[in-house]
Amino acid sequence: MRKIQDSPAVQLIEHLWNHRQEATGHSWLRMNQGLHQGLMLAVKLGLTFEEGDINTIAERFRGGYWFGDNFESFYTCAVVYGNRSAWKAYEAHRNRTPFIWTPARLSETWGGGGQGINNPPRLTVGCEFQWKGERVKVTSFNDDKEYLVAQSYKWNETKNCEKCGKALTYPKQSIVHRYTITHEDLKEAKKAIKAKEKENAKG
Repeated sequence: MRKIQDSPAVQLIEHLWNHRQEATGHSWLRMNQGLHQGLMLAVKLGLTFEEGDINTIAERFRGGYWFGDNFESFYTCAVVYGNRSAWKAYEAHRNRTPFIWTPARLSETWGGGGQGINNPPRLTVGCEFQWKGERVKVTSFNDDKEYLVAQSYKWNETKNCEKCGKALTYPKQSIVHRYTITHEDLKEAKKAIKAKEKENAKG
């Protein structure tokens, strides 16, 4: 049974769904791309989501066809734009307990919505923070096993031709370490930091 009043986000997708391609020829590709863009627009414009909305949209509007392979970007976008209702809806959809860590930095370009956020409220793909003495970047989440993956990188040196000085290779990042980090790992790391701060304060 449908709710008396859908959230603004669901109403937008329903409007797009009901009036899709009325003025153009049919194309599955354009339709799926348009619905995906409409959902991201709802996040960026700050439309309100209910916690069950991602599941509602998936079921009612065949979201599995157009959410895309990189639907994790929805979560990153929600954090970049500060749309709390959207990230809560995504967490409910993925059954994810958020990973909280400060300080962290998220350097993502989303068309002016947010470019470089210090201490984002949640770790998302693309977030960078210090871990075991290295700067790491979040690359993925495993929601079934409740951990995130973060990697540290180094830049390979450029090699130049000894005769002409022309570059033979170009700078490229390679992985140094790959970490799987659980909620418990973050909890223990926070405890260790606090203990060290206490010790330093004692002098």
